[in-house]
Amino acid sequence: MKKGIILLSIITTMLFFVACNDKTPGLKINQKYIYEKYELEGAKGQTPDSMKPFIRLTDDNRFIFAYYMLSSYLPYGRYEIKNGYLILKTDDEKNEYIFKIKGETLIFDAKKSKMSTTILRDGAVFK
Repeated sequence: MKKGIILLSIITTMLFFVACNDKTPGLKINQKYIYEKYELEGAKGQTPDSMKPFIRLTDDNRFIFAYYMLSSYLPYGRYEIKNGYLILKTDDEKNEYIFKIKGETLIFDAKKSKMSTTILRDGAVFK
């Protein structure tokens, strides 16, 4: 009986930590989210994924946001998830990018974001 209670306590504790670790259903960590409909000027549907803007989230709450491959500025920093939004805050404290989380999709919200330059159109979809 005592072993059963101890085993049940261990299983309950493990389930609690697994449930707490799942920050947002559908949002995958250590995955590259790519701006699907991005087209380089003059590319006419031939833009390779390697040239498209992307976001990579890591399990230690860090991110890289490459929005323009020819730019010398590479936004990186910490992210948090709040009320269904992914919030990317750069380490240099110059920019904050806000995305609505919809399943496994991130939707850029330019109005809520704080950026030194306009980088993407409002509603840009990353998958």
